[in-house]
Amino acid sequence: LAFQGDTGHSGQGSASTGSEAKFVRSEPALMAQECAASEPAGTVERKSFVVKRVPKRGKNAWSLFLAANAHRKGDEFGNCTKTMWAMLGKEWRGLSAEEKCAFEEKARFHQQQQPLEAAPADAGIALC
Repeated sequence: LAFQGDTGHSGQGSASTGSEAKFVRSEPALMAQECAASEPAGTVERKSFVVKRVPKRGKNAWSLFLAANAHRKGDEFGNCTKTMWAMLGKEWRGLSAEEKCAFEEKARFHQQQQPLEAAPADAGIALC
């Protein structure tokens, strides 16, 4: 809710101008009220129970690097996620080709394994 006519000063507001202050509802609040009013009481929204068989993408080298360094968040960066992302990004760009190669090999493995793990059990694919 927003208070129309409020200038931000305590006690002054729109009372000095002579116009009456009104409450103005924001768009999401209005839409929620309209939706609630249009549905009869006791209706339940049905959820779709369709199982999606499309495999998710495997992790890439950057996400594996982040996962390997996630434990450092509380120690070095405190609760500032923005600082953590910036510092880890600089570290990632500063890694040598050999250091990145380890993460890239793991990423290739994840991307090859992901479709096998997501395959339905009745497809005849056995994981060893």
